[in-house]
Amino acid sequence: MIKSVKDLAFRFFKTNRFLSLSSVISIAIAVCLTIVMTIYIFNANQSYRDEIKKLYGNMDIMAGFNPEQRLPIESDLLAQMSSIPGIAESSPVLLDHLYLNELHSSVYTIGAESDDLTKSKYHFTENISADEVIINAGLAEALHAEVGQAIMLEGIPFTVKEILPDLNNSSGSTNDLLIMPRNRLKEFIHVQTGIQNEASYVLIKNEPGVNSFEVAKWLKQADQNLRIDIVEEEEGIKSNLISLRIFIIVLSVLVLIVTALLITSNLQTYLYKYKEQFAIMRSIGARADDLFKIIFIQSLIINITGGILGYISAFLASKYSRVWFERLFAVSVEDLSFNFGLAFVVLIADIAVIQIFMLIPAYRASTILPLQVLQGNEKGDFSFTKARRKLGKFIMAAGIFLLIYGKILTASYDSDALLVLLGILLFIIGVFVLFPLYLSALLTGLLPVIQRLLGRVSFVAIKNVIPQVRKNTFVILSLSITMIIAVVGSTLMTTIKGNEANYIRGNYPTDILISSRAQDSALVDYAELRSALARIDGVEGASIVSSNVAGRMWYEETNAHINYVMADLQDMIDQQLIPGYDGSLREAVYITKPFADRYQISEGDALDLGLYSNSRQADIPVSRFNVARVVDKLPGVFGEHIFIDWSNTPYITDYIYVKKIFISSSEPSEQLVAQLEALKGQFPGLRIDTYEQTMQNSKQMFYQRWSLFIIVLIVMLAGVLIGVINSLLNNFHSKRKELAILRTLSVTRGGISRVVLTQAFAYTVTGLLLGAAIGILLSYALMLIDPVGMRINYQVMGVLTGAVTASVIAVLWPYSAYLGRRSLTRELTQDG
Repeated sequence: MIKSVKDLAFRFFKTNRFLSLSSVISIAIAVCLTIVMTIYIFNANQSYRDEIKKLYGNMDIMAGFNPEQRLPIESDLLAQMSSIPGIAESSPVLLDHLYLNELHSSVYTIGAESDDLTKSKYHFTENISADEVIINAGLAEALHAEVGQAIMLEGIPFTVKEILPDLNNSSGSTNDLLIMPRNRLKEFIHVQTGIQNEASYVLIKNEPGVNSFEVAKWLKQADQNLRIDIVEEEEGIKSNLISLRIFIIVLSVLVLIVTALLITSNLQTYLYKYKEQFAIMRSIGARADDLFKIIFIQSLIINITGGILGYISAFLASKYSRVWFERLFAVSVEDLSFNFGLAFVVLIADIAVIQIFMLIPAYRASTILPLQVLQGNEKGDFSFTKARRKLGKFIMAAGIFLLIYGKILTASYDSDALLVLLGILLFIIGVFVLFPLYLSALLTGLLPVIQRLLGRVSFVAIKNVIPQVRKNTFVILSLSITMIIAVVGSTLMTTIKGNEANYIRGNYPTDILISSRAQDSALVDYAELRSALARIDGVEGASIVSSNVAGRMWYEETNAHINYVMADLQDMIDQQLIPGYDGSLREAVYITKPFADRYQISEGDALDLGLYSNSRQADIPVSRFNVARVVDKLPGVFGEHIFIDWSNTPYITDYIYVKKIFISSSEPSEQLVAQLEALKGQFPGLRIDTYEQTMQNSKQMFYQRWSLFIIVLIVMLAGVLIGVINSLLNNFHSKRKELAILRTLSVTRGGISRVVLTQAFAYTVTGLLLGAAIGILLSYALMLIDPVGMRINYQVMGVLTGAVTASVIAVLWPYSAYLGRRSLTRELTQDG
């Protein structure tokens, strides 16, 4: 005998085990999904902050003069810069090249203080004294030097105090560096030039809460010629932050929508069952507050149980998913830390939101009359259909307007991105509001085709789906969101991977690239290197480019500073790296299209190029060249450049040295690289890389950077799939009477399975097709923010469609067979 409301509440779990268990599982999935997503986003932000710190240390601003300005930071200016309000720390850094005796070449030298700010920028830990230096691993290998050994710098011995790891960029190049005390380097510069240079630039860390732009204004007042680089405003960092911001916003919104849809979908069946019991209780005298207490106790137990299971699952998922991911994709990813405090906050928030979701409709059900409850339970149409249509159309129109306005009419990039994102969100919401309203009409129109192609059983199955569209809207929309996430996620990954591949291909015009660390023409002589390459079997072509050097150009009324590069133009033509030219290459130059557009230069125009004359203390013309070709990009360089043939010896100044060699070969790269390795003995400082190896390194770096996104995508898809299958099981479990009635009308057990699978297939395909369409539109809309070549991954769409459909059928087929075998009498009389 039931003696209290509490006993009645607990009796529910005994008599409704399936609904109780499925509700707990759904909540556990939702909690696990939101916690894991939050943890991964937290780690993504932290990883990116760590990446920025790795590149720039703790500094907020870097201020100094451009090298071509040839202006030193003297002691007065340095003191003025360091005393600016809002600066917490500042550290001067001096740059130069000192002669390294063992390599017979100059090495990039950093004169630095041993303070925390400088250590964070250059990643060294030891304090260095006047006769100590720090070098990178690549340079140490070239010198065969270890910590504690001495090297000769400008003829003076220095002890190696620390060896730093090499920092490789995506193009595979490594920059050698040497760090020494700033005062020591200042002495060398003073001896060589007679100039007292305190710093090349100053690292600045702001006080907490100080705006970098305010500090920049003070710096400009100190000297208008200062170049000021704010870390957040660097183009590479700004692009990455925007990319990460878009990723987090879009993915977070989609996760919230998915979670809400999964919970609401399960609650529909849950409250459907509740309302029938409520109607009976109200009819025998139960009060509204009695029913509310029953609901509160039941929902709280389900919520807490599901929440705890979700919390534990999230911890296990975040702990072991990395190992699973590494084994699956054969790549290494960063460690993912589980923030227990953050996860607990998300858990409490999830339980509160789910509790509200469960209490609001339950409260309404507990306060209305029994007849109204039963009528509402069997209502098949949407309420306020006209208002919903108007609202959906208005939201879609507002989204389209914001997309157009944000892209065309706004001038600010930030407002552009915000409006486009808001427009995309409103458009998706509008589609989700309108689609269920028109789905019934769409299915009704397809009924004759379904009957003709699939038979009467499928016809009856789809016809029975039409009145249930309102109840199963959340299943369809959950599948749509799943497909949207997959399409957008795979598109972003494929696009980024493709763009990175294009960048590397541009940096590797040939399959083998040789780069020179030695910044001295005496160490790697151009003529000797060409002769040595000609003697190596398998080298079909070799073209050498130099470092870029500043010069002067006179063209019509233009008088401008330029950067030029010495190159083997004829060899590049033979290697098909640049287009051919019939005239004399000695009198010709190749220029990039951005350079030509900037100065309005066309092919065939004559340019006067000159150099700085120390004797005259001015730039003077040296030769006149014809523009042979205007190309989109010149091999081995980026930006606006001019290629001049090596035969123009007046342009081979002291600052010109061999920088890159492009090798074409008929042999496999591995075999030729083994022969080219012999060049290192004759020409110290050469580095040999292959396109294939660099692509492999880039691929690994790509997966490390986007590993969080991949894992989140997999976890979300798995969670949504389980939730959708759970919702479908709940739906068919609540419709057992209808299936039993069909059996009384001579529908066989196989026919019952066909009805269940047809309805499930209708839900699945409808949701996936809607999601695919919206996902493709969303991907192209995101391209409005960052206009790059978009690559839609249709293979992922096909695999996902097959996997979801197969999973749904695999679960529901045996379940439908189970329903077909159950006793008709029991199915027609049992209530859940």
